[in-house]
Amino acid sequence: MWYKTSWRTVPEYQGGFLLDGGVHSAAALRVVLPSQFTDLTGIASLNREHLAPHDTIHTLIRCDDGSHGIFELSFGLPSGPGIDTFRVVGTEGTLLISKYNETDEATQKSQQFIKVSITNAKTGKTEEIVEKSCGVEMELANFARHLGGDDDGLGSPVGALKDVAIIQAGLDSNGHTINLQNLVLSDK
Repeated sequence: MWYKTSWRTVPEYQGGFLLDGGVHSAAALRVVLPSQFTDLTGIASLNREHLAPHDTIHTLIRCDDGSHGIFELSFGLPSGPGIDTFRVVGTEGTLLISKYNETDEATQKSQQFIKVSITNAKTGKTEEIVEKSCGVEMELANFARHLGGDDDGLGSPVGALKDVAIIQAGLDSNGHTINLQNLVLSDK
């Protein structure tokens, strides 16, 4: 099975599930926010021995426009409705992305859905969008388009390197500030 590969389960390969799954969360954050990340301070911990050396990171990230926020990621804590969320709060409103499962009554198969809620801070009105989750299929299709020369700017190698840098800095920080731009030499 994919989750038993050595690079996820051998403690000497720092990152494991955090690096594998975390880069996708870091990528989403990088794409949603309007400003590049500059620094990160964080701590890493282990809650479940079989996920050694770390399964959780708690970080504070600063952006080059002065904004900052908390990025927390764990594969060692309980998961479920309302827990697996992605939330960005700003002066103009809130973006909340959550995933949940529903069973199709006809087929009795479980299907994962993504719910996006956008709340306007001034009016309090919320717009909701619900779609079936098909992330892997979309990633593969995007990869194929890149191979054909179509670049949408979302899947660049430098972007992927920046996503890895966020997770690596969260693992290495140990409470010290890490300059993320030093981890990625160039964005060209």
